[in-house]
Amino acid sequence: MLVSARPAWRYVMPQVGRPLILLFFYSVGVSLLVRGGYLVAFVSMPELPLSMMGAALGIFLGFRTNSAYDRWWEARMLWGQLVNQSRSLVRQAASFTRAYPDHGAADRWVETVAATQIGFVHALRSHLRREDVIETLRSYVDESMRLSLASATNVPVTFLHRLGLLIGEAAAGKMIDGFHLQRLDETVSALTDVQGGCERIKNTPLPRQYDLFPEVFTYVYCALLPVGLVERMGLATAPLVVLVAFVFLATNRIGRNIENPFEGSPHDTPMTALSTMIERELRQTLNQADIPQPAQVQGGILM
Repeated sequence: MLVSARPAWRYVMPQVGRPLILLFFYSVGVSLLVRGGYLVAFVSMPELPLSMMGAALGIFLGFRTNSAYDRWWEARMLWGQLVNQSRSLVRQAASFTRAYPDHGAADRWVETVAATQIGFVHALRSHLRREDVIETLRSYVDESMRLSLASATNVPVTFLHRLGLLIGEAAAGKMIDGFHLQRLDETVSALTDVQGGCERIKNTPLPRQYDLFPEVFTYVYCALLPVGLVERMGLATAPLVVLVAFVFLATNRIGRNIENPFEGSPHDTPMTALSTMIERELRQTLNQADIPQPAQVQGGILM
C-alpha cells in the first residue's frame, strides 16, 4: 500500500508515460500537417462531440474507479476484521481456561491456539498472493506439520480445521464449558467468513467488458483530442493534449491498480504488515520472547 504523502510518480509514469510520449509526437505531427495545409479538410472536427465524449468518459471512469476502490476497501475491512478476531480468539482462549485446575496444561493449550492462529494468518496472506505457502510457514510449523500441509489444497482452511479440533478437544477434556465452546466456535466461524470474503474478491474480478471498454474508450478519446483542438490551438495542441490525456489515463490506471488488492503490488492491502502485527500482539499477549519486528515502510510502500 502506498503510504507516502508525495505523489507516487515512479509508479504512475511508467504506466502512462509511453502513451503520453506517443500521443505528444502524434499531436505534433497533426499540428505540423495542419499548419502546412495538408490535412485541413480531414482533421476538422466540431468541439461539441468531443466535449460530450469527454464528459461521458469522465463519468464512466469515475464510476469504474469507485467500483475498484470499493473492492480495495472491502479487502482492507476484511483484514481489519481478521486483526480483531485474532485478538478475540486468544483473549477468549486465555480467559476461558483460567478456572481449569491444571494451569500448565491450560497455558500450553492457549499457546497452541495462538500458534495455530499465527500460522493461519501467514498462510492466508501467502494463499491470497499465490505464493509458496509451505515456504512461508517454514518458521511457524515443524517438519511433520509442513509435510501434512503439503498435500492440502487450501492450507488456511486446514489451520481453521485444526483450531476447531483444538477447541473440541478442550471441551472434551472439560477445559472449557459449553458456553465457552460456543463463543470460540463463533470466533472461528468469523475467521472462516474473513477468508471466504477475501477469496471472493481474489477469484471474482471485475467483469471483463467493464474493464476493457474504459481502456479502449480512453485511448480513442485521446487519439481524437488533437483532431478537435488543432485548428484553435495550433502548435500548442501537443502539450495541452498531453495534459488532458494524463488526467484520463491516470484515472484509468488508478482503477486498474486497486481493483485486485491481493496481488502483491505496491497498491495492495498491506497484508505482510498486518499479519506481522497480529503475530507481534499475540506473542506479546502470551509474554513470549521471540517477537518479530514490525513491518517497515520502504520507499513509501507498506507491504
